[in-house]
Amino acid sequence: MNQRIKTYRMIVAGLAMLMALQVSAQHQLQPLDEIAGLMQQAIKDQRPYPVLSQRYGDSFSVTQAYRVQRALVATQKVIGFKAGLTTLAGQKKFALTEPIGGVLLTAPLVGDGLILSIDSRQYNRLMLELELGFVLKHDIDKPVETIAALKQQIAVVRPVVELPDLGFENASHLLGVDIIATNAAARSVLVGAASAPLMAELNTLEVFLYKNGQLLLTGQGSDAMGDQWQALLWLINHSLKQGYRLEAGQLLITGALGKMLVAEPGEYRATFAERGELRFVIR
Repeated sequence: MNQRIKTYRMIVAGLAMLMALQVSAQHQLQPLDEIAGLMQQAIKDQRPYPVLSQRYGDSFSVTQAYRVQRALVATQKVIGFKAGLTTLAGQKKFALTEPIGGVLLTAPLVGDGLILSIDSRQYNRLMLELELGFVLKHDIDKPVETIAALKQQIAVVRPVVELPDLGFENASHLLGVDIIATNAAARSVLVGAASAPLMAELNTLEVFLYKNGQLLLTGQGSDAMGDQWQALLWLINHSLKQGYRLEAGQLLITGALGKMLVAEPGEYRATFAERGELRFVIR
């Protein structure tokens, strides 16, 4: 009888080990260039992004997500950089401990006095955010240490509406690593008129978004990491750490003022106090 019990326990232990090995094999990472290829194909086919954390489990880390991002943008012209998830609540929601960064690859649509038209059919899940954008005055090739030094690097500030694409195959358990690997969901950016960076205090700047004449969203400059200049400092140093070149004329956007919203069809007006406004239509 004792021998039968021992044999049974050995069989159970063997089956448990086999199942563990199967789970491990399922979560084993493909080469990162192959993962980047999956993302590029999804973009080319205008399909939702695969959710990599669900495919590979805990083995897919923040470091690996940024490697996928770099492979995804490697051959493309860099227009600028973006920060995302710049609030503690947003970071906690997506299991992160700091903001995320991405690369702007599409030339901004300039809406200075124009009403811009956006075709939502070109996106899988079109979102919108109000932000501030900073245009670099000089190339930056080493970390910036102080806010005072940072301010010397900025040519102008622009009001920005970012239009990220958060279309995923299954967004029910989305993590920050998934968003990082899509290049922080970067797609399109609308920009308004340029103004002097020190014309007024950026952190107390109030922004408002109206849809079809009705107030939809309010925010202020300090919503991004509590301080616009700290958010910009983080973005610059993070981008350098990731191996990117920061060049004069590039646009850096520092994160959402107020909430990120689903972009539904309608006529929109985003106001940025003395920094101007943007008007656009989503079809």
